[in-house]
Amino acid sequence: MSEIIKLTKTIVLKSKPLTKTKIKIIENIIEMYKDVLSIALNFGLKNKRKSHRKIREVIYEEIKIKYPKLPTHYIYTASQDASTRIKSFISMKKKNKACTSKPEVRNVSLWLDDILFNYKNFKTNIERLFSINKEGKKTLHLRLSTPNGRIVIPLKPHKQFFKLLNEGWKIKAGFKLRLNKEDGTIAVLIPLENEITINDNFKEVYALDFNLDNITYGNFENIKMIKTDLGKLTEKYSNIMANIQEKFSFKVIHRQDKPLKKKGFVLLKKFGRRLKNIREDKLKKLANKIAKELRDKNAVLIIEDLSPYFNQNIAKKSFKNLKHKLHNISAKKFLGYLKNKCLEFGVKVVEVNPAYTSVLCPNCGNRLSQLYKLVDERALPSRPMYCFECGFYADRDAVAVFNLIKRFWGLSVVPKSPMRP
Repeated sequence: MSEIIKLTKTIVLKSKPLTKTKIKIIENIIEMYKDVLSIALNFGLKNKRKSHRKIREVIYEEIKIKYPKLPTHYIYTASQDASTRIKSFISMKKKNKACTSKPEVRNVSLWLDDILFNYKNFKTNIERLFSINKEGKKTLHLRLSTPNGRIVIPLKPHKQFFKLLNEGWKIKAGFKLRLNKEDGTIAVLIPLENEITINDNFKEVYALDFNLDNITYGNFENIKMIKTDLGKLTEKYSNIMANIQEKFSFKVIHRQDKPLKKKGFVLLKKFGRRLKNIREDKLKKLANKIAKELRDKNAVLIIEDLSPYFNQNIAKKSFKNLKHKLHNISAKKFLGYLKNKCLEFGVKVVEVNPAYTSVLCPNCGNRLSQLYKLVDERALPSRPMYCFECGFYADRDAVAVFNLIKRFWGLSVVPKSPMRP
């Protein structure tokens, strides 16, 4: 049996530096779009309307009077944007996660429907939109509707874009546009879609356990461990940022509205972005490597089904010094990358409940004991577990892999002794 699923992903294409005239036109559109979005948000929240059509029907005449030259379809997309924000805000408010009384319009991306640019050419005949310079490099031309008429935005397609198109990924509607004022360029977010065949006739079963400084995966016969050192990386950058906060803080007069000097904020942003980029690059490469290996072995992958509050919950039960590390190793993000990459390669992925997989004996189901008491977090990498009931002995991470596979087959044993989280 094989299953056909639809996968979507978004790819970003940057433009070449635009002229001052084009930047001014796009800035003008963004300001108008932002105003339309605010009007739509205020109306939707005040009148308890979540449907973008009902919002658009009421605000349409007001917007056309205020901005007569604004292309009509910007009102349509702004209404859709407002509807999405209202639904998200109501959902967060129910969970007591909303920090404000109403949604605030801070960062804006222009939502483009298939009328506001040359979508039909992107969809059916993209080759017509390319031009080639003397060096043989291709430029992709997007024609954007504005109050001043259509303007051409030259985009720089990269290798990944051509690779995905050659692999059968198709461009779908729902483009978004962002302006970068610093370098005078545009970033266009292009959604892609592809049909993938997932093969259920797998030959092997592999499970994966994600940890602070390593990734452990394998089956009953073979266990592999890849060192990621994400905990050490997080600790290193945490120390750097702590030193920056100490060096650039206002020591004489503590100001709540501005606790750091301007240079301190700049440096924190710089090192925070660097940590994020290094971490994401490492996780994506590891996900790609593991997914390729599983595809070649025609295996199914078993991963942990983590709750949305995984980082917060586990940090409460951990050492004080570990809380920041556990929050920043991005377990859910890595498992998301891995799942998407496996599905892209046609590898079946199954999520199972991870509760107690690291502390139950895979052999008899009793609670395992640690051979020595943990002194601090540096003892975590070597964690041998022993079962006094049957004599089973293995590393904690290998135990988790064995139990995940057993749960996939429905072979997990009910613990004989009461468990404490």
